[in-house]
Amino acid sequence: MTPRLLPLLLLALGLSACSLLPKVGPDYQPAPPAVAPAWNAPLPHGGDPVALADWWRQLDDPALAQLLAATEAASPSLPQAAARIAQAQSELTTANANQRPSLDLSGTTKRAAFSYGSPTSFQTTRQASLMSSWELDLFGGLARAEEASQARLNASQARWHEARVSLAAETA
Repeated sequence: MTPRLLPLLLLALGLSACSLLPKVGPDYQPAPPAVAPAWNAPLPHGGDPVALADWWRQLDDPALAQLLAATEAASPSLPQAAARIAQAQSELTTANANQRPSLDLSGTTKRAAFSYGSPTSFQTTRQASLMSSWELDLFGGLARAEEASQARLNASQARWHEARVSLAAETA
C-alpha cells in the first residue's frame, strides 16, 4: 500500500464508523392508553371509508344512508383533513429525500460578436458544471426527522378518520 492511500483509507474507515453512532434522543415510546384495553379494539370497518358506509347501511335505513352521503359532501372538515394528509405526505417525501444524495447539473452557452475595425468575428463559449452533495446523518437527526414526518402522517390519517366517524355519528 502506498503512503498516499493511507489517509484515504483512514477517512473511509472513519466515515463508515460514523454509521455506528446512536441516533440523537431516545426512541419514541407511546404512552399507555388512558382507557380500558377493551375499548381499544380494532374498528369494525378497519378505517376504510367504504366499509364505514357499509357499516351504517347494515341498519337498513335508506334515509340515513342518504343523509350521511349528503353530510359528507357538504362537510368542510373532511377536505381539510384530506389536505392535511397530503401535506404530511409531502413532508415525509421531503424528509426521505433529505437522506439521499443530490446531484445538480447545469450548462450555459454564450455567443459574443467582436468587431474592432475589422470584419465581425463570433466567439462561442460553452460551460457545464456538475455538483453533488450528501449530508451525512452522523447523529441521526435526519432519521429522527423522517420518523417525526411518518408520525405526523399517521396522525393526519387518524384525524381524517376521526372526522368521518364523528360526522357520521352526529348525523345519525
